[in-house]
Amino acid sequence: MTAADVRSGPDDLVGAGRRPALDGLGLLLPSSWWSIDLRDEASRRRSVAQLVDAQLGRADAEAALRRDLRTRLGRATDDAAAAGGRIMAISLMRVEGVPVPATLTVYRVPGALDEAGLALLDDVLRDGDHDSLDVADGPAGTVVRRVRQRRGDAELGADAIEQLIVDYWVDPRDGHGLVSLVFSSPLVQVAPALLELFDTVATSVAPSEG
Repeated sequence: MTAADVRSGPDDLVGAGRRPALDGLGLLLPSSWWSIDLRDEASRRRSVAQLVDAQLGRADAEAALRRDLRTRLGRATDDAAAAGGRIMAISLMRVEGVPVPATLTVYRVPGALDEAGLALLDDVLRDGDHDSLDVADGPAGTVVRRVRQRRGDAELGADAIEQLIVDYWVDPRDGHGLVSLVFSSPLVQVAPALLELFDTVATSVAPSEG
């Protein structure tokens, strides 16, 4: 699978996608991504169980695998919720039959991306471990992007796998601070294509329709 394959895959953002809402804002996700509302524990549990059943079916032979996956996903969503996460999305995208694994967690955090806020964020991130730090204007306002690579989450058995981590801070200027989006994927070899996809999702943050 190449970067061009991901860019031209069937599950891009052309046409209908998922539009989870957050504090009067919405963002556009590919239709093949599974969205989990982290704000309610019962809703999290149901969504994780539905995702596991959708991926593995209900056959008795897969019971142990389903239980293990529910435990891992449940722990990951609980940890994200405890850290202030509002929404988690998991890529079920396939390109020519090959999975394109990625996750997204969305937060609301204090701050603004005015001149003072940008200077503060730059001071915090300047000496951090990252490959690039960029500032741009998006439809909803200023967007800051940080790109880095690191080992995966040991809790998910991914501590031996290099991960592409892309953080975005979007200032929708709605009086509720910044929208923070954190993407991760083990497909570091197609990082340019993933960055195009992640950029599109991050810059889609805008007031919800209706």
